[in-house]
Formats: sequence, C-alpha cells, structure tokens
Amino acid sequence: MPKVVLDTNILVSAMLSINGNSARIVNMALNRELSVFYNSGILFEYNDVLYRPRFDFNTEKVKNIIAAITYTFLPWLRQLPLKCPA
Repeated sequence: MPKVVLDTNILVSAMLSINGNSARIVNMALNRELSVFYNSGILFEYNDVLYRPRFDFNTEKVKNIIAAITYTFLPWLRQLPLKCPA
C-alpha cells in the first residue's frame, strides 16, 4: 500500500471540488487504498486552514474528514530530520 502525507492543499481542493483529483486521493485514503501518515503539526494545520472563514466549509464536514483521518490511521510520531540542500 502506498504511503502518503496528505498535504492540506489536497484536503482544501477535495472540499472545493468533490469530483477532482484531490477528492479521488482523499477517497482512496479513506478507503484504505493509501496509508496516510500525519503528526500533531499536520493536524494543527488541517484545523487551522480548513476552518478559515474565507473557505466557508461546512464545519461538520471538516470535523468528519479530520476525524476519519485520525481514527483510520496511526500518527507518525517520528520527526523527519531537516537537511539543508548542498
């Protein structure tokens, strides 16, 4: 199963266009065709961005998609080392 981190932009695009490629990626993840990794920083960003008034997303849908990700997949507890390009 492919391992992915769902960037916040993917979730935003999926919420804006339920028939687009981003929505297909999110659906693949929720159907467990992808293994999603996240950590507390990613969840913070999901909450920060998806609840912004300018998007006017349905708060129940936002809550459900974040809950689905957190209940379906285990958090990725290890932090990636930061490396500067040579």
